[in-house]
Amino acid sequence: MPKFKYSFELKKKVIQDYLKGKGGYGLLAKKYDIPTKDLVAQWYQQYKQFGYEGLKPNFG
Repeated sequence: MPKFKYSFELKKKVIQDYLKGKGGYGLLAKKYDIPTKDLVAQWYQQYKQFGYEGLKPNFG
């Protein structure tokens, strides 16, 4: 499976929409053309643990 790179801005927007209740992982993945809801879930876990810093490229 190819590895896609997503910008910090996109990840932040997806997480902001999630926090505002604009959809669950699956709906937001579809809305933003992300291939799997698991990726959105992963971003949310990174956000919960590290804040928006955890969504930046080269974090960790």
